[in-house]
Amino acid sequence: MGVVPSNHLQSDIDKMDQIALNYLKQQLSWCAVDADTGKIVGLRIAYSQSLGDTPDTPLTSDEYVERGFSRHFACVMAMLDLMLDYKKILASYQVSKALDVFAVGVHTEYRNKGIAAELVRQTLSHAAKQGFNVAGVICTSVYTQNLFERQG
Repeated sequence: MGVVPSNHLQSDIDKMDQIALNYLKQQLSWCAVDADTGKIVGLRIAYSQSLGDTPDTPLTSDEYVERGFSRHFACVMAMLDLMLDYKKILASYQVSKALDVFAVGVHTEYRNKGIAAELVRQTLSHAAKQGFNVAGVICTSVYTQNLFERQG
């Protein structure tokens, strides 16, 4: 017996797929591929946050829904906005854009091999070449906190 998502949940998944694709189009995200199998084993998603696109106050979950985020994910995004105030960060560093390092993940079979660290290094190196000198990240575990502290 299989599980089939409801139409409502499928709609949310489709919205998140589109948002993820838009982030990936900014060419600030990376994936790691096993050279032998061609399997994607790690992923790093990052996107540009610019002063002109940053609201003066954090968005509410309803405003995220209006922008296409699913109701399930909108509350998470609103909470993250409260924790990472890009308007204030950009103003304090006197820059017009920052890199938002959004997610990192490595398949369990490939962990502890430096893949996450390399994905972060590649992302930050590429971002620096693109003129980013500020990056923001919210760490959701001790692992990610240690990973980013090691990367500076």
